[in-house]
Amino acid sequence: MACELVKKRKTLVPERFRCLPVVGRLAYWGLRLGYPWNTNLISWLFAGTGCEFPSLTNHFFVLRPISQVAADGRGAPSCDAVTHILIAMVVDARYGGVVLAPSLLSAVAILIRVVQRVDPSHVSGMGTPTNELMRHLLLLTVLQQAFGFDITPYLFAAYLWNSVSMLVPFAMPHLDRSKARTATAVLGVNVVLAAASFAPATVPFVAAAFLGTHLYSFAAGCLGWRRMA
Repeated sequence: MACELVKKRKTLVPERFRCLPVVGRLAYWGLRLGYPWNTNLISWLFAGTGCEFPSLTNHFFVLRPISQVAADGRGAPSCDAVTHILIAMVVDARYGGVVLAPSLLSAVAILIRVVQRVDPSHVSGMGTPTNELMRHLLLLTVLQQAFGFDITPYLFAAYLWNSVSMLVPFAMPHLDRSKARTATAVLGVNVVLAAASFAPATVPFVAAAFLGTHLYSFAAGCLGWRRMA
């Protein structure tokens, strides 16, 4: 939704007045911190004008007939899979070296997980969402900026670990984000992540919470799956 808002603004505002770095951050954090109230309000306002917004009605992509795409003159909407792979590649390009191989592996895992969503026989709720890798990369890069240590081995482990956890055949219900089932709880998670981005002193505690629950959830899910096997 933030991407589509910025794109609409680009069509209305001359290039020299766009200020995309500022507007992009404001749109992202404004939508994230106010979710889901603001997203429902924005959709309601656009519906009142007869406009389709956002075009992205599925978490990853919109499925539309080719004839409909050709008729309205719009291309396929952006997809989270592409965005997350690009973010992983940007972090990989920044640190390079040994993280190249696990970064490519995580890109493959993201694509496999996305493709699985269109399989009617696929059981949803297995493994971790691709967003979890993005949170880990965010926390690790903020930790590096705050404390100045080499995060290359930790990035290697994060890419590799998430590549596995995204595709495991069991649920991982103890993740922090998975426990946030109400709008207030989701807002709390987003506020914590925002605080970690702007207040480096909080990053070790936030990282410990997200990474710790990820490891615990993986271990618990694996043990439960082994018992059922």
